[in-house]
Amino acid sequence: MYSTRRGHFGDVYHGRVKATGQQVAVKKLKRCHFTHPGRLEREALYEVAVLQYLRDTQPAADSEHILRLTSCWELIDVDGNLTCCIVTDWAPGGDIMDAVMDLGE
Repeated sequence: MYSTRRGHFGDVYHGRVKATGQQVAVKKLKRCHFTHPGRLEREALYEVAVLQYLRDTQPAADSEHILRLTSCWELIDVDGNLTCCIVTDWAPGGDIMDAVMDLGE
């Protein structure tokens, strides 16, 4: 797994599921990057809820334009910081901001 993008609230990593070979994106959101108490939890829960809804809704679940949620979990690092990890399909072209920036050039 290697980092592909550093964001304001965390990093996105490109990984591969060992059992299947599926390429995935792992977004790691760290609580220490959020200034307001509870904001990490709200943001992560909202993103997961939207991805779950899209995953479970037809025909969105079969769309090539919507990333599918693979997994999510929370962990506490050695410094005691909470990190939320959200795993989705890998999108080799980057995120929506990359596409918007490309259109502007």
